[in-house]
Amino acid sequence: MKKIVFGLVTMLVITFAANAQTDKGDWMVGGNMTINTTKGNSEFTLLPAAGYFFANNFVAGAKFNLGFSKKDETKYTSLGIGPFARYYFNIKDSQFKPFLEADWSISNETSKYLGVKDSYTVTSFFIGGGLAYFIN
Repeated sequence: MKKIVFGLVTMLVITFAANAQTDKGDWMVGGNMTINTTKGNSEFTLLPAAGYFFANNFVAGAKFNLGFSKKDETKYTSLGIGPFARYYFNIKDSQFKPFLEADWSISNETSKYLGVKDSYTVTSFFIGGGLAYFIN
C-alpha cells in the first residue's frame, strides 16, 4: 500500500514539475504528503502550497499544513497557514535553477494524553534554499 501511495504522489509531483515555468503571470502548485504507520504509531501530514509569479522568477503565495499523529496513548493534531516567497536564479542554458525561499507560518496544535488536552499556538520562520530541476 505504501508503495502505491508513493508511486501516485511521485507521478503527481512529476506532472506538476513538467509544466512548471517561472514567468510572470504563471502559477505554482505543489506540496508534500506523508503517511507513516508502524505498530502503535501512525502519522498523516498534508502540506499543500500555491503561489503566483508576480515577476519573472519571483513567486509568492500560501502554504497550509494539516497533521495528525498517534503514538501509543498520545494524539496530536496541527492546523496552520502562512505566506511564502521564493526567488529562482537563472543559469544560462540549464534546466537547473537554484532558489532562495522564506516562509512564515502560524498553527494551532493540540495534544491529548490520557484524557488531558493541551492546545497551543506555534509560529515558525524559515529561510533556506534549494535546487529545482525543470524537465521541460
